[in-house]
Formats: sequence, structure tokens, C-alpha cells
Amino acid sequence: LGKTRARKGKRGKNDFTDIAPGEVEKVFKKGLFGYQIKAWDTRHKRNRFILKSRQIGWTYYSAREAFADALMTGANQAFLSASKAQAQLFKKYITAFALEWFDVELKGGDKITVRTDHGDATLYFLSTNSSTAMGPTGNLYIDECFWIKDFEKLESLAGGIASHKHWRKTYFSTPSSKSHGAYSLWSGEKYKRLQKK
Repeated sequence: LGKTRARKGKRGKNDFTDIAPGEVEKVFKKGLFGYQIKAWDTRHKRNRFILKSRQIGWTYYSAREAFADALMTGANQAFLSASKAQAQLFKKYITAFALEWFDVELKGGDKITVRTDHGDATLYFLSTNSSTAMGPTGNLYIDECFWIKDFEKLESLAGGIASHKHWRKTYFSTPSSKSHGAYSLWSGEKYKRLQKK
């Protein structure tokens, strides 16, 4: 970390070059709870669906995980929420992490491109009511999906963003009702129906 401190003040906006993955992981894990560190160990799974209780900081954790992954791998990350305000919460957290971890200022609107030694990674902040939600590709984080209206539309957007096998999808939400479209995905009913076909 001393090497990183010596570079502070010399970095341009959105520049995270010359930072080793081990340095990123060290600052990422600092201050996390045990269950969050366990979640980090599952980040490579193709699909995750996390049913959570309220106010446990999962949006905060997901923003942290995605940002660390972007710096360590150069992989794009996309955040899909029911509203633009909720999508911007991811951006707010990530902007704070960039300053706290490496004293780097982030610039960008609904998308921010960061420079890493592994290539440029773009972070997309999307909402289901936005026409810009079509087109980006990357690892996808879908916030409070049990509360998003028209879940089938969300599934279509998610499929387009993370359709390639090297991208991952993470759904997370507090529960709502069994009649919501997300329930059959979380419970495995949708998968079983597809397997029968």
C-alpha cells in the first residue's frame, strides 16, 4: 500500500493503472463483515440470486464487489435498478470507493470508463425505465428485483447485458410475494420448466 500512497496526487481522473490485484483486494476486504467476504468468494458463479433482509448494506457491498472486480480484471460492470435514483446510488458508492481506496476522482455520467492494467472497464448505471439499458455488456447486478414491475422486461434486459458465458448475473432483493415474476426464478421453478421442455 506504501507504493500506492507514493502515487497519490499523480493520477489522472479514472486512472487505476499500476495497481496490482492484490492491492485492490486488500482495500476491498477492509471493514467487511464475514458474510460479505463469503459473498466475494462466490463472485465467479455465472448466476446468483440472493434473497436478503432489509438494511444489510447489500447495494453497498455489490457496488464494492463490482468495482474491485473491474479494477482487478478490466471487466465491464452493469447495475440495473427499478429507478434512475437507485441506479445512481451504485455510482455514489463507487465514486466514494475510488477516492477512499486510491485517491482517484471518477468522471462520467450514466457510464464511467476506468483505466486498468487489464484494459478499460466501463461501469453502466441503468434503470428499467431507461432506453439506455439496451446495448451495454458486462457483469450485471440487479437491485431489489422482487420490487421491479414487469419482471419479464427486466429478464429480457438482463439476458442482453450478460448473454455471453464470461459475464455473470447477480440478482438480489428483499422478498415481496410468490405472485411476483422473480419468485419462479429464485425458487427454481422457471429452471425446472425449461428443463422439462
